[in-house]
Amino acid sequence: MYDVVTVKTNFKHYNVFIQESISIDIEKNLLKGNNGISLEMEEEFLPNVNFLSEITQLEYLNLGRKDYGNLKAIEKLVNLEYLSLKGNCGEFLDLSKLLNLQDLFILYNKKIENIFDCVNLKRLVIHHYKKKNIDDFTNLKNLQILEIWSSPIQNLDGLKDLKEIEQLELRYLSKLESIDGIKNNSSIKELWIQNCKKVNDWEVLGTLSNLKVLTIEACGNIPSLNFLNKLESLESIRLVSNTFIEDGKLSWLIDKESMKYFNTPIENHYDINLETLSKFNDFGIRDN
Repeated sequence: MYDVVTVKTNFKHYNVFIQESISIDIEKNLLKGNNGISLEMEEEFLPNVNFLSEITQLEYLNLGRKDYGNLKAIEKLVNLEYLSLKGNCGEFLDLSKLLNLQDLFILYNKKIENIFDCVNLKRLVIHHYKKKNIDDFTNLKNLQILEIWSSPIQNLDGLKDLKEIEQLELRYLSKLESIDGIKNNSSIKELWIQNCKKVNDWEVLGTLSNLKVLTIEACGNIPSLNFLNKLESLESIRLVSNTFIEDGKLSWLIDKESMKYFNTPIENHYDINLETLSKFNDFGIRDN
């Protein structure tokens, strides 16, 4: 069985062949009529993807969460721009051969080599990166979107020279203590920080001069948000699920001229109530 859908990424549209059958060889001609493929068959393990080596025009490849034996055929896809690989592979795969790669979604695996030599990447979504620092990221100077999930990293120092990042998501980084690596980064417009309860320098957020959208989720106690006062572009703040502001001073945020949306659970010591918050979010009424 198969279908073809249009997939829109942040950077391009692709015509993607949805492969649901393991009988891939039979349908090669159909594959050749499109520039993308998504493997969505029920099998949890595939020994190889050798058939891909004959479809060198592929620009989009979604391998899903399956486990694979040999993925060497991918190295021949010189036109590949989008790759999603969230499963494991049994043999080495060298990503440095994919010179046009822009979009990479990956479960970190030592057998996937030279991830950080893909210098044309515009987006990287990486899960379970194993190192305590992200110095490897230094070469990825074209990154516009970066998501780091479930990693033991302790700081963001490897991001200091990445001046093109517009969207940054830091999720389930239980060891992260410092975000100083993004200090004074004027390119960041959207930032999501989730389950990073050890961060001790939240004031760094106040140096992100072009920040528009901020989400802080399940990050425990934060002394104050006063450091956001100077951010003239800030439009939206979401405090979600077990994120508490100790000084309780939040009402000034909806008086901020740039603000369009503010969401937070209401705590007893907060100087804002649900009615005031609802009026602001629903009707833009500022009555503090």
